[in-house]
Amino acid sequence: MLLDKIYLGAFGKFKGKEIDLRQGINIIFAENEGGKSTSHAFIDGIFYGFSKDSLKAKRTDELYEKYKPWQGSDYKGYIELIKDDKYRISRDFSNNSIEVLNLTKGTNISNLAIFKKYSRIEEPGLYFFNMNRHLFHSTFYIRQLESIIDEKASKLLKEKISNFITSNDEKINYHYALEKLEEDLDSYGKPTRTKTKIGSISKRLEEINKEELELDDKRIEYFKGLEILKKEESALEADKKNLLAANIRDNKDLQRQIKSIEEKIINEKAKAVSINDFQQSVGLNREIKKDYLQIDEILHANYEVFQIDEDMERDFEDLKSYKEKISELNSVNYSKEMEFLSVDIRNSEKKRNFYLFMSLFSILISFLVIYLSIKFHLYPLFISIVFISIYTYLRLVKFRVNKELVERLKVRMEALKNLSIQKTAKKKNFDRLFNQLTDKYHKKDIDELYNFLKEKVNENDKNRAINEYRKEKSKDIIEKRDKLNKEIEDLENKLNIIFEKYEVTSLRELKDKYENNNIFDLEKSLALKKDLYEKTKIENIKSEEITQTDLSIKEINSIIDSRKLKISTLKGQINLLETSVNKLKDLEEEKDYLIKELEKVEFKRAYTELAYQRLKDLLLENRNKMLPRLKSKIEEILGRITKEKYKKIIIDDNYNISLYDDENEKYVSIENLSRGTIDQLYFAFRLSLIQILFTDNLPIILDDHFANYDDTRLEMALDYLRDYKQLIIFTSNKREINMLNKMNVDYNLINLR
Repeated sequence: MLLDKIYLGAFGKFKGKEIDLRQGINIIFAENEGGKSTSHAFIDGIFYGFSKDSLKAKRTDELYEKYKPWQGSDYKGYIELIKDDKYRISRDFSNNSIEVLNLTKGTNISNLAIFKKYSRIEEPGLYFFNMNRHLFHSTFYIRQLESIIDEKASKLLKEKISNFITSNDEKINYHYALEKLEEDLDSYGKPTRTKTKIGSISKRLEEINKEELELDDKRIEYFKGLEILKKEESALEADKKNLLAANIRDNKDLQRQIKSIEEKIINEKAKAVSINDFQQSVGLNREIKKDYLQIDEILHANYEVFQIDEDMERDFEDLKSYKEKISELNSVNYSKEMEFLSVDIRNSEKKRNFYLFMSLFSILISFLVIYLSIKFHLYPLFISIVFISIYTYLRLVKFRVNKELVERLKVRMEALKNLSIQKTAKKKNFDRLFNQLTDKYHKKDIDELYNFLKEKVNENDKNRAINEYRKEKSKDIIEKRDKLNKEIEDLENKLNIIFEKYEVTSLRELKDKYENNNIFDLEKSLALKKDLYEKTKIENIKSEEITQTDLSIKEINSIIDSRKLKISTLKGQINLLETSVNKLKDLEEEKDYLIKELEKVEFKRAYTELAYQRLKDLLLENRNKMLPRLKSKIEEILGRITKEKYKKIIIDDNYNISLYDDENEKYVSIENLSRGTIDQLYFAFRLSLIQILFTDNLPIILDDHFANYDDTRLEMALDYLRDYKQLIIFTSNKREINMLNKMNVDYNLINLR
């Protein structure tokens, strides 16, 4: 397969950038920050869409945001490649949609199911490279800094080789899974280790067994108590039958008692307050109270007049007036006008002084000309006297004008000062008035006072309106009040009729008379007597229920009371024992639960132990199968790129790596190798992966991979790579270009500037 063309339509800093590639070595050169890594990442983006493996949602990694275009909303591009036929893969990153065209056959294969095998974001790389993004990054696609080795380089390389040997992927660490299974086994533990899951459950089961032994005696005592209680309750039933037999003897006396109670009830009813009269009087009293309450409400509504705070309204009007006057004073800026006037005075004084000076100077010149004309007989000079005199006159006129102007300005200045003083005095007076008002109403400032007074004035306006409304409604209120008074009078007359009937003067007396009668108690007693009579009637009692007893009712009741007390004591003891029995039941339930949990944990432990052993065997099998091939391939490549200095390696059971140094004839641990040699070893390892895992001749894509190589190492690496069908090297320096020129190797140079 060959990459033929890269077109960055809108990606990172690029817009409409086209890169033509060919078979063999391709050097894509750019200065630092010139877009080298951006175009390198574009290849990953087109084939795999910066996707994360997820079939639930479209998820991308941090590179998606990193390479969004700097300007505009477009985020797209395409790659053309040759794999038997010619294809174009176009991707719109903004909505993660793709279009895959077979340009040779003119067909659209964008909907191949394999594109969405691992992610909701289409990954054409699965089809064209026959590998997922993870494996692509581990083999053909080598990003910037992946070959730079720090102080932990040897450990990192050791881990990558160990991962590949056991899992065929340098980035998948099955040893970690093995360690995790080991940790799980340790957490499950054994019965003797009380801090583990199995140990803690086993310990609790032992504790439950001990508690069950302690509570077992109380359970026996509990059931014995139940048997005794059952016997006592049976004996109580027998005592009740004896009481029944004794009551039969007193049946005639019971009949006499019933007749006496019935007569008492008739007498009580004759003088008792009837329930209808009592309920009617309660209802009448309730209606009277209701009407009185309505009258109170009417009187309150009628005569409650809202107070109008006129003093506060006057203060509010004064405050508004003060604020308006302050606003007027603030609108006049005497200070600014005085400042401008001061500037005018200074300028006018300068002009005045200048004209005075020029006038005096002109007079002096005139005298000098006269003196010179007379002394040296230069009489024609007298003509100049005329012009000098005219000039002097004009300067004097100007001087006088500016002098008058200065005087007028000073008069104006004095007037402004007086006005400013008056303004200040007025403001101080207003401040004093404001302070008086704020102190009067306990407010912090004028704005708070203004809002407060305004609210109160509005409240006064509302109260005035309400007062007016109530005044208008007063006539209706009086009529309603009179109507209620008439209704109360009628109700009280009806109530008084009931009071007279029962010779009482108040509802309380009527209530006492209604409640203080014996009818209820007598009827209750009558019902009990009749019930007892019915039970003790000979015809209502079965013959087998009648027992012979010589005991009196009092003696039988005493026996029954004693037996009830004994039963009550037994129930108390049983209730106390029941707590222990319930606890024993809870312990049995907990024990059943823990036994099931122990079985589950032991099953998980056995399952985990089996998984641990099988994974361990699998890793050993993979090691025995893959290690010889990988070791042989690394030795082959390493020998070529180090000029046969290192052509033998040893990888022990702990994946410690040593290289045989032909020059010194000894094995050197990877920890003791130079950084450059470790870099070469990693390079050989990556190429070995490609040759072991893939038979297809796919492009190798490198981003500044040789930054740490010296010239010799670079030459050997390029010499080895020259045989690959297509090599794409992204670089920010010209070392690769210079070396290929030195080696006289043909290559395709693309400059990104």
